[in-house]
Amino acid sequence: ATHHPIWGGVLLVVFGLFDTLDGELARLQGRTSHSGMFLDSVTDRIKEVLIYIGLVGAATSMTVTCTGIGQNCWYSTATYTVLLVVALGG
Repeated sequence: ATHHPIWGGVLLVVFGLFDTLDGELARLQGRTSHSGMFLDSVTDRIKEVLIYIGLVGAATSMTVTCTGIGQNCWYSTATYTVLLVVALGG
């Protein structure tokens, strides 16, 4: 939402690695549980919701300018917002 996509991508990769490693570590130690699997899936959904909220915030605060003949754009901040909401629903 603060227009720092590189930092967002880096943090997404780092947290994705931790997400992968914690499950693997639990399996290797024989400490898996149904509540741990549930907690992992819930935190994954929360992470996704936070990512999409940030993307929607960035999309709604950006300015779209059209260049070209006729200045007729098919995209706008509303279009980006709708596409992000559809992605979140998917």
